[in-house]
Amino acid sequence: MRMKRLLHLEWDAIAGVIAAVTAIVLELLHLIQSEVLLALTVALIALLFLRDMRREGAMERLEDRLAAVQVSLREIEVGLLPPDAVLIGPNQIRKVSTEFLAHASGEMTWFNVCLSMYKPPALFDALLRPALENPRVTCVFRGIVGTHSV
Repeated sequence: MRMKRLLHLEWDAIAGVIAAVTAIVLELLHLIQSEVLLALTVALIALLFLRDMRREGAMERLEDRLAAVQVSLREIEVGLLPPDAVLIGPNQIRKVSTEFLAHASGEMTWFNVCLSMYKPPALFDALLRPALENPRVTCVFRGIVGTHSV
């Protein structure tokens, strides 16, 4: 694990920082002249430019890969078939039921429906009355699937 961390370090940046700190300390101790410090500064700037150019190439390759992935994703999306059934949650049931009942026609069978849950007038008016009053609905059945024990 440590070896992987060491391999991913930015060694050129670490070397540049060490060289800069060493040069500043040596210049403060008057062991080197200011011209050497200036030359080292220019070398460090060149090192930064080289690192930036290397990263720029990597970013271009990454952008190309990302574009290819986006194209592949679009192809997958186009190839997907719509689902045979769509699951709806409790937050959407009134809206979806209202839309469904407005366009319903023919015979309707309501499976595993407890009619006592429609006892409150607001719930009956919102969910069951549109099916009963829809002139295109010819019959409403209540079906039970399986057995339930209490």
